[in-house]
Amino acid sequence: MRIATILFALISLTACNSPTPATDEPPEPTSQPWICGREYVNFAWGYQRRGAVLDGDGHVWRYEFKGTPASLPNAWQPKDPNALTETELGARYNGAVDIGQRSSADDVAAHMPLIREAAGTPPTEGHQVGADMGATVLYCLARNVPGGTYRQVLIDQKGDIETTNPSAAAKQLATWLNRVLGTDYP
Repeated sequence: MRIATILFALISLTACNSPTPATDEPPEPTSQPWICGREYVNFAWGYQRRGAVLDGDGHVWRYEFKGTPASLPNAWQPKDPNALTETELGARYNGAVDIGQRSSADDVAAHMPLIREAAGTPPTEGHQVGADMGATVLYCLARNVPGGTYRQVLIDQKGDIETTNPSAAAKQLATWLNRVLGTDYP
């Protein structure tokens, strides 16, 4: 009887330490305020910056600024795209309007691992294809832990200089973002 009790206790303890089996439960929601976006920037013949951005709750926002950098209240230029602060991101998306499009929070959370994976792949070498076209950049934001900053992860860039992230994760993100953000804006 004593041996049976010990075996039962060992089996019970082993079961407690076993990895949790995979479930169909949704992934944990993200705590990042901003996830991914598409942004067009051009300095030829005046400053233009417009974009669409996806927030952590799955809402799609749009923004647009035109003029000269000196005349705009929001001529956003990051100090370091590998260490963007919450304040800098707030300035980047200042004036953005929720357009009523939405992706589920579960869908956003399910794509977060792809952002981390794409962040580990350097983009292809950029090649010049034009002049004065500006740049349209599809990107995601990866949180730098610790530090509380964000790194802009290039997914794809078109315009004067073209480059792309060649990872499979970036290709999946591009397909997802084209569906969520649309391809007609900016």
